[in-house]
Amino acid sequence: MTKIILATESKYKKALFNRLGYDFICEDSKLDESIIKKEDISPREMSRKLAMLKAKALRTKYLNDIIVASDQICLLDDQILNKPGNISNAKNQLSKMQGKFHSLLTSVCVIYKDQEFIETVPTKLEMHALNDEQIEHYLKKDEPFDCAGSYKIESHGISLFKSIKTDDFTSIEGLPLLKLNQILYQIFSA
Repeated sequence: MTKIILATESKYKKALFNRLGYDFICEDSKLDESIIKKEDISPREMSRKLAMLKAKALRTKYLNDIIVASDQICLLDDQILNKPGNISNAKNQLSKMQGKFHSLLTSVCVIYKDQEFIETVPTKLEMHALNDEQIEHYLKKDEPFDCAGSYKIESHGISLFKSIKTDDFTSIEGLPLLKLNQILYQIFSA
């Protein structure tokens, strides 16, 4: 029987994928992203390439199964914002983004036998003009130190935003469920 493998150990992506109702298992691809992040490619290509490489890293182990992987790039003024890792970096990122627009590029890749599918969902977000006290208050609530852009949209982070434009709200959380479900439907309908 065909299994679905979600190429991550991310609790956020697990929770999202669970919403689709499929049985699945998780396994980290253990991809060293730092090498790809040094390449001279567009942020969109980087997101797509990282999602594809994460899926391909598990291909030999799961030859006849469906492998799903995703990647997200956060952009402010053409600068990539990585996961902050700590409160100081998170405060710095949110301070730079306050009162401005930034973008998320979220790619999902699905590999099944000889088929490869990849989709990218762009999102444009406008953050409220925040002061230091508001930023610190938010960071203490959500502790988003493992999130690109230093916020958790699915939690208190929604309060940081003035407007959000996207075709798939779940892409902001790191896994575009609408695109992913379309791909899985296509595979299961064949």
